[in-house]
Parts: sequence; C-alpha cells; structure tokens
Amino acid sequence: MNAGGQSTRLAPADAGWQPPAPVPRSSLVTGLKIFFARAPDLLQTLPRDCFRKPVVTVPIGRRPVFIVNDLALIRRIFIEQTGQYPKSDLMISALSPLLGEGVLISNGATWEHDRAMLEPAFMHMRLEQMFPMMRLAVDAFIERLSALGPDDEIDLEAELSRVTADIMFRTLFSTPIDGDDAADVFVAFMRFQRQAPQFNLQVILKSDPGHPPALSEPLAQDARVLRGMMARLLAERQAALKRGETFIDFAQAAIDARDEAGQGFSTERLID
Repeated sequence: MNAGGQSTRLAPADAGWQPPAPVPRSSLVTGLKIFFARAPDLLQTLPRDCFRKPVVTVPIGRRPVFIVNDLALIRRIFIEQTGQYPKSDLMISALSPLLGEGVLISNGATWEHDRAMLEPAFMHMRLEQMFPMMRLAVDAFIERLSALGPDDEIDLEAELSRVTADIMFRTLFSTPIDGDDAADVFVAFMRFQRQAPQFNLQVILKSDPGHPPALSEPLAQDARVLRGMMARLLAERQAALKRGETFIDFAQAAIDARDEAGQGFSTERLID
C-alpha cells in the first residue's frame, strides 16, 4: 500500500533467493568446538544434520537433548500426546519462582484444568481486537526512535524487547509500558532472563537433570518483586471493576474465566 492508499504489487523474489541465515556446520564436533571457544548463538552452533534429519540426538553431558524436525512428531509432542512430554526440569526450576504453577510450566491435570479455563480467553484475543493496541505500541516505538538525534546510540536488543513488552502490557492490562509499574516489570524481567543460569546453553548441556541449579537469592528476589507488581496491577483492576469500568484485554478474560464447577482463578493463580 503506497502513501496515496493505492495497492502496490510486490515483485516476486528471485527463484534462488533465500533469507539470511547461519551456514550449518558440517559436523557436531566442529559446532561444539566453536561453541565452547566463542559461545555464539545456538543456531550457529548446530551442525547441518540438526536442520535436515527428522530427529537428532545431541550426545553430550548428563542431559539428553533431542532436536525434532519431523512435523508429525512435533504434532504428537505438542498436541496429541502432551502428557508424555512434560515441561523441562530446567524450565520449571528457572521459572517456578516467577510463574508458580502457571500454564507455561505446569504439567498434567493442573495444566489441563487451567488451559481449559483459559481457552475462552485465548479465543477472546482475536486479532481484530488486539491489533489496535499493538499498533499504538509500534507507533510509540517509531515516535521514540524518530526523536533521536543523528549521533544518538541505542541498544537495539533493549529497544526491541521494550516494544515487545509494551505490546504485551497493552494486550494484557490495557496499559502502555510508559507507566511506572510496567517499566519496572520490564526492567526486572529483562534482568531475570539474562541472569538465570538455566537459560545458559552450557548449563543446559552440563547440568544434572535430577538436580537443576537453584536460582540465586537476587534472582529469587526479582521474582518476588515481579509477582508483587503483578499483584498490584490486578488489585488496581479489581478496584476499577468495582467503580464500574470495563475492559477488553487478556487480564479481564482471565479474571472472567470459569471452570466446569463455575469457579474462577484465585488471585495467586491469576498472578501465575
């Protein structure tokens, strides 16, 4: 679409064109040597077989790692037989201080119950309802970048993380991230994510599955701070509802969710 509102047809890409991507390594040994010497990102570490074979086992350390490319098997893991493929112990140990028993890390009956309750909330998050909130976040992002001077420097990762968090807050709580609470949550979560040892690939490969590394006390404190902030945001929402205000966002859909017995989420589970 051009500036005058007229449709513009894009020229087809050249048949041989491919988007930029890391060049797969020729062998696992080469990839691991590069990884341990220079610690590049995961995609630059993986050998060619990890992109081409249906299932690849990475035989290193005490933790078996499987890379799955087969579409039917991916469907079985994530949709058809989810109970046989529980969440990673590293993921649970890293995030349980922050997410409690939330659907992102729960398993079994707890996951099935909460996921069924949240199904209407996910359905409620239709694109036509959420897109205006997303667009406002992107517009604010563009405005912020446009105000920079020609010699100003920015951390692109932090800026992209911020606009992503802004979109999340607007769709969750109808609140832009410029608010103090939202900004504090963003900063604390970025620190939590960067420092948690379970998000380090070398820890993933070397750690003992039976004894995942514990969070440090500073990270545990970050988790408590983040949960406290969420509790305040939910308390503010409940107060607004008592004043007769109405909302169309994910937090409200989760507050309104009910199970088969007509029970809603407790405040603690809403925070999760």
